Amino acid sequence: MELLIDNRVYISYETPCADIVIAECEDNRVTVKLPEDRRVTVVRPLRRQIAAAQTMVLPCPAKLAIEFDTGSPLFVFLYQPETVRRDAYTYYFAPGEHRMEQLDLHTGDRVYIAAGAILRTHIRAQDAQDIQISGRGIVDTAGIGRKKRRMLHFANCQQLRLQDVTLLGAIDWCVVPLACSDFSITGVNCVTWEVNGDGIDLVGCKNGTVENCFIRAADDCVAVKATDYDDPRGCADCRNLTITGCILWNARPGNALEIGFETRCDSISHVRFLDCDVLHCDYEGWQSGGVFTIHNGDRARVHDILYADIRVEDAQQKLFDFKVLQSQYSKDTGRGFIENITARNIQVLCDYLPPSIFRGCDNAHGIRNMTITGLTHRGKPVTSLLDGHMIAESGSEIRFSK
Repeated sequence: MELLIDNRVYISYETPCADIVIAECEDNRVTVKLPEDRRVTVVRPLRRQIAAAQTMVLPCPAKLAIEFDTGSPLFVFLYQPETVRRDAYTYYFAPGEHRMEQLDLHTGDRVYIAAGAILRTHIRAQDAQDIQISGRGIVDTAGIGRKKRRMLHFANCQQLRLQDVTLLGAIDWCVVPLACSDFSITGVNCVTWEVNGDGIDLVGCKNGTVENCFIRAADDCVAVKATDYDDPRGCADCRNLTITGCILWNARPGNALEIGFETRCDSISHVRFLDCDVLHCDYEGWQSGGVFTIHNGDRARVHDILYADIRVEDAQQKLFDFKVLQSQYSKDTGRGFIENITARNIQVLCDYLPPSIFRGCDNAHGIRNMTITGLTHRGKPVTSLLDGHMIAESGSEIRFSK
């Protein structure tokens, strides 16, 4: 797609699920002119209150999804320019295409992917500290092999900083900190279109933030897990994790904001999902998908979880899907618990209020001490299970307040 941004011609980067344009603009308001052959129908997030038109004035910086009457959406990532020194980085990727089998990082390494750069590789780090990956360029692993591999994988790392890069084409989990602590993932864009293409999986992690990210994932957008798929250290307790200010599009299958299914640890606690926009949660059809999901398939006590100030624009699956269960992913013989959960100021904006299910595996393992306050559907308060199209069973008790 060819478009104009402040009278400069841009050619979008085409993927099977969306066109993408990344631009650095001097001003805090930019004029975008789109081709006339596809009519703009909506600009998301809706909270931006941008009227659909072929020519629009958009804020900068911003991350937006523009949808049309036909064809794929356009994802627009607008940034203010930044100045960097090449000699400040261990690896500096200038505009152009770069290929390498794998980029292995070590303590103190700095990576910068400049605007206009396309890096085709997988990135790994293990037992390292103080790593930084940043820039307005693209990491694209589409077409560089069909073997399932984590796109960016960090095992037992501390002080990891990942900022602004755009990640495309993962055929497996995209960003995976495993047994990591004191990390931040800020402003990253993840776009995947193949099943199992999770956006960000926090595996056995503690003391981390995921902030202002744009994630269109063909599976879970953000998931908190404890599992030994890659490394036994991933079966560690998860705590003090904050996911905030993110824009999420969950394509079939998976969930938007997930804890589970793999919960092979003693405790997953103090996880906060704050101030996010869920653009779409597409229909999955396998009875496990939803916007807010906890699928406790192992022994963990999942507790002290907060969902607050979140806007749901389109949800074709469940709103809440909380279950203690034996699943195809379970390995622990004992079942865990889900308790002390708060959902506060959740706005559901779509026409149809999706159903919710709260279910324990038995009466001793129900959803305990969950409070829903300030839940609204199209501005109308939802104050009961009946109003909310919700089912609570097997020892689950849900409290409502305005």
